[in-house]
Amino acid sequence: MREPLGFRGQASAGFSLVEVALALGLLAFSLVAMLGVFPVGVTQSASSVDETRGIQLAHSVFSTLQTPPFNKVNCFGQTLNLSDLDNGNAQLNPSQPQVVLFANYPASGEPTITSGSSPQSEYTIGLWFHKIAAPEVSGFAAPVGTAGNRVTMLISTVNHSRTVQFASIIGNE
Repeated sequence: MREPLGFRGQASAGFSLVEVALALGLLAFSLVAMLGVFPVGVTQSASSVDETRGIQLAHSVFSTLQTPPFNKVNCFGQTLNLSDLDNGNAQLNPSQPQVVLFANYPASGEPTITSGSSPQSEYTIGLWFHKIAAPEVSGFAAPVGTAGNRVTMLISTVNHSRTVQFASIIGNE
């Protein structure tokens, strides 16, 4: 009897249809899983950028506020008298900050902070001031340390509705 053509007792060199179907199914499953993680990564990246920019903005504003004389601090277009600013013991009301600033990041990467809103504003910076007295040490007539203000800053992103809070104590005497 004759053997069929191509069969000489050797294993076939190609893939079967079942093997190809399994490989394509595994590839499709892997791609769907990777594409499902992609939006989470984009969201985390945007959140990280907002937090980094918030820290840069807080540093810029706090370093500006710490520039003496404290009765005439030029804070991005507003002259502030840190000796007079005090919200008392009231809770922070996010809708009513004592000072409002606006910021954006142009192509240069350095923040632009102004006292007026513009269509390019990406961040709103709210500042609240609370006077703190110099601590006294018993047995000494003169206070130790300096009086100052506790400054609380809320930075809100316009596009992502994210708020980051910072606080610092700034001496004014």
